[in-house]
Amino acid sequence: MNILITAMGSTTAISVAKAFDDRGRRTSHYNIFRFNRHKIIGTDILPENEIAGSSFCHRCYRVSPASNYEQYCSDINDIVFKEKIDVIIPCSDIEAEVMAGQYISDCYVCVPSTKAAVITCNDKLETYRFFNKLNIPTPRTLPTDNGGKHNSLTLDFPYIVKPRRGVSSRGVYTILNSKERCLIKRIEKPIIQEKLYGEEFTVDVLCDGKRMIACVPRWRIETKDGKSMKAITFRDDRLTEYCKEIVEHLEIKGICCIQGFYTKALTYVFTEINCRPSATLVLTTEAGINMPKLILKLAAGETLEPITDFKIVKIVRYLSEDFYD
Repeated sequence: MNILITAMGSTTAISVAKAFDDRGRRTSHYNIFRFNRHKIIGTDILPENEIAGSSFCHRCYRVSPASNYEQYCSDINDIVFKEKIDVIIPCSDIEAEVMAGQYISDCYVCVPSTKAAVITCNDKLETYRFFNKLNIPTPRTLPTDNGGKHNSLTLDFPYIVKPRRGVSSRGVYTILNSKERCLIKRIEKPIIQEKLYGEEFTVDVLCDGKRMIACVPRWRIETKDGKSMKAITFRDDRLTEYCKEIVEHLEIKGICCIQGFYTKALTYVFTEINCRPSATLVLTTEAGINMPKLILKLAAGETLEPITDFKIVKIVRYLSEDFYD
């Protein structure tokens, strides 16, 4: 199949591309496509010699930012036609939102069928309302102005402030006291959120648009810039049931990741849903569930039965380099 992976400069897209490498995880990624029976096409807003992810592609195209809606859609459709793309896996939140609800000829696009579902995930205030509607535990979250005020409502210190539509951990601050409210002015459309204490988790989930196919949770042992540097998979039926309810209500098609905390009260509390793969999807692949390859089966019209068996595996990350002449 011919596969289009977007945002190829991101760790997320690289994690997806690695899943199609049939040589195994311990080999060099250089010229990875020579060992891949599928054709990998990448896109990014930067030229290919400025992103490491281009090394994982047969070809990598520069496209307009998704915020430039009309030109971006034109760029993507041109590539789909030229490369005879079968499957599109968006790897950024805004690209998933742009593609949701759009018809792209003869392509299996890994996004929910409605844009409203993606907006529910991308807008953290809407995510909070969605969790409340399903009675899924979530921290109290309030809209606020740039001064940190929300009518007569407030949260006790410390609390978290973040953008309603944020990426990774950018623009996320812990407000310890009234003097630190000035940090809120740095954020466009901020929200304030009850600060949670406990162990952080992320769950990679695969859904066919109606049913959850696979669910692999991991503890986030150490993070940097919102990405797991150390993590380990684990199993918990209660967490799996929560995730099943979330993705089936949203009719997720493809891979998403769900995040939250396991608190000192021994309760799972959910904070985010991302309608795209996670940056640490490589751990789920190594655990024995290759979600990107399962997507190809769904795209081919196969009906997949739920997969529950996976390994307990730990990941420790390090930096690597690409060089261009």
